[in-house]
Amino acid sequence: MQEGTIFSLDLATVTGWAFGPAGGVPSSGIKRMGDPGCSVGRFLQVFEEWLNDMLTVYQPQIFAFEAPLLRTGAGGESNTSIDTARKLLCLAGNAERIALDHDIPEHLVCEADNSSVCKDFTGRGHFAGDRTAKKNLVMARCREMGWEPADDNAGDALALWRFMEKRFYPAARKEDFRLQRETPRSPSSYFRGK
Repeated sequence: MQEGTIFSLDLATVTGWAFGPAGGVPSSGIKRMGDPGCSVGRFLQVFEEWLNDMLTVYQPQIFAFEAPLLRTGAGGESNTSIDTARKLLCLAGNAERIALDHDIPEHLVCEADNSSVCKDFTGRGHFAGDRTAKKNLVMARCREMGWEPADDNAGDALALWRFMEKRFYPAARKEDFRLQRETPRSPSSYFRGK
């Protein structure tokens, strides 16, 4: 296990990943889980083989994955197919199990919901179904941090990596440029000493 390192996953058919030491520059990438239309079993087999390899190589101290997001319509009906729902839920369960198999302590295996991660990383957590706006904002924030993710899946993994960095190593970065620039000052801050 490498002390102070974080490995994060944006779980999907094309899974984004990020790895690095707190306070450092994370690496990131993407991995397609099986051929389009492959069975759930083959999909999970590819995921397990890949994740075992990644955790063997990187040996992170902290492992994080994004909670499965099953989309619903305005009336509460599911917009997620049964096949996709099975894949997403199984990815989350298998990710957690595989991390534990690699002796990552249970309290350092973390699941985080997308809206909390996005709100922390971009300042906005809900996008009312506008996935393009969310992707664009996350990618812009990644570039602002000096990171160049391969796509929005890797961008989401980097956002989760940063979320975990702040949770476990809050002093790892001296400043958060976005928050300094975008946080509005209170009216009383304009009138110092009065």
